Amino acid sequence: MISVNRRTLYGEVFNDVRCLSSDEKPTEGIKNGSTLIEIDTGKRYLYDALSCQWNEFSQGGGGGDYVLPTMSPTTKGGATVGEGLTMDGTALSVDYSEVASVDALEEATALSPTGGIVSTQDGLAIDTDVIATREYVDSRINARGTVYGFHVDSNESDSTACVTYLADALGMTPAHMDYANQRFDYGSWENAFFMPKPCMLKYDGTVDYYLDPNDYAKKLDSTASDVADPTYAGNAMMEWGRDGKIIWYKVVLDADPTSYSVYIADNQVDDAYVCYPFINGDGDIVKHFYTPCYFGSIVNDGTKDVLRSLSGQLGSARCKSKTAAQERTMAKANNPDGIDIWDTEVYADVILVNFLLTLISKSIESRTAFGQGIHTSGTDAINDGFTSGVHDTKGLFWGTNSGAAETYMNAVKVFGMENWWGFMWRRFAGLVAVNGTEKYKLTRGTQDGSTANDYVVSTTGSAYDGYLMGGTLPAASGSYIKKQELRPDGSYTPTVVGGSASTYYRDALWTNLNAVTFAFRGGASADSARVGAWYLALDNEASRAAWVFGAAPSCKPQSPEAAMASRIKKLEQTVAQLVAGE
Repeated sequence: MISVNRRTLYGEVFNDVRCLSSDEKPTEGIKNGSTLIEIDTGKRYLYDALSCQWNEFSQGGGGGDYVLPTMSPTTKGGATVGEGLTMDGTALSVDYSEVASVDALEEATALSPTGGIVSTQDGLAIDTDVIATREYVDSRINARGTVYGFHVDSNESDSTACVTYLADALGMTPAHMDYANQRFDYGSWENAFFMPKPCMLKYDGTVDYYLDPNDYAKKLDSTASDVADPTYAGNAMMEWGRDGKIIWYKVVLDADPTSYSVYIADNQVDDAYVCYPFINGDGDIVKHFYTPCYFGSIVNDGTKDVLRSLSGQLGSARCKSKTAAQERTMAKANNPDGIDIWDTEVYADVILVNFLLTLISKSIESRTAFGQGIHTSGTDAINDGFTSGVHDTKGLFWGTNSGAAETYMNAVKVFGMENWWGFMWRRFAGLVAVNGTEKYKLTRGTQDGSTANDYVVSTTGSAYDGYLMGGTLPAASGSYIKKQELRPDGSYTPTVVGGSASTYYRDALWTNLNAVTFAFRGGASADSARVGAWYLALDNEASRAAWVFGAAPSCKPQSPEAAMASRIKKLEQTVAQLVAGE
């Protein structure tokens, strides 16, 4: 008799038993749902822990029959190959992103006819050449780096129960706002490699200095910062790519693409991992990208209006009542001469942040874990009274369990960014809908597979022909999202509405199926409990301007080589001007 403990892609552990029909079938310590195959008859059984019985089943299912659980039936040397394990000739390969632990890899070793192990570029392969040791397996796990994962089951209506941790996230404690004690509980995630850092970023895309994450008014050395100074030549931004570690992600779709797995890694584990937020306008992969600490404020520098991210700015100066083209012009006004690195927020950044929020909270609904955000009874006048930086001393995360707009402390803060949802709709580049069909772009250049060489702002559908084709949107007027269809590049389309304020994503959707529309996200101060990280509006054209709509700046800096070339060019221009002046 052979019995092996197995871990599925979703983290559950069960027994896989092989025995003769004449053997006594084991019951002690057997997990519910475990499988047993009689080697001499081929009969298959599932274990019912409640009745302590092995029940014979057919693979076809139906009529009350038991159905084979998710496991590949491929066998080699009497051993069944399971999730994350692939048999090729005499070798058993292990997919790092799907096998979660050292124990699981040692389990894989036991499946090999000979028990030997060697490394390959793709992971681990078992053959006859090397005898595995725990230390060897440990070293291979460490070489893989860190891979966190989660799976979303779209058929589960509970916003938290639908999320299962995978890979290195298994056993980790989700983060959440402790409303009773007014503190944020990071769970297991406080020192995760992807946590961003607040900084003052100069217009040329270089970090001037980092801010105290618990008091943005201070630098790390406790001296005063320029976070609220509109004359400072730069913006308060969150730096992503902690310690130079690029954040890579991989999306694996179920047969139904509204159910999916997402893996977040500190290295490119395989070719399916992408890092679109880290690709700049030149097409280079850079070590950092930057998102705004604050909703955008309009500051005039004496010659033009500039879209800034600063503390201490009155809501009356917030970016409002502008078109998409005007917002983008003001964002690009941050660019020094000859450099094009600033823009409004972009779709790729939004995707990554929302994946990370789901990961650390273990939920597809954001308000319960992080804070309601300002969403109830808001008006233009109430928003005018808001001053950016209300949570400057609250760390990277803060929120309350109330959404009343009159109480500005109800603003939500996630990953160091204020008002990620609520307060104002945030317009961003890279996602549009043409008569109800999404079109999108994940990089400014064509590295995402699109043919457009820049983000487009237009009310004409043909202007987006170079964008990638997304999914078909449903008719929705503030309808709660029930299911979203993902694609391998991380882009997503809400495809089914009919959820509620207490089920599924708990965020809403607006669409206009007869127009060319430009995306907003997050929701505003009068949108009630429909606001959240996934709240999406694709019902207004790029020309629409209103007090509830605005934007904020983002930055993807030049590579070091390109930055040096720009500095040399500027120096040459300065010298030429001096010579001409003589």
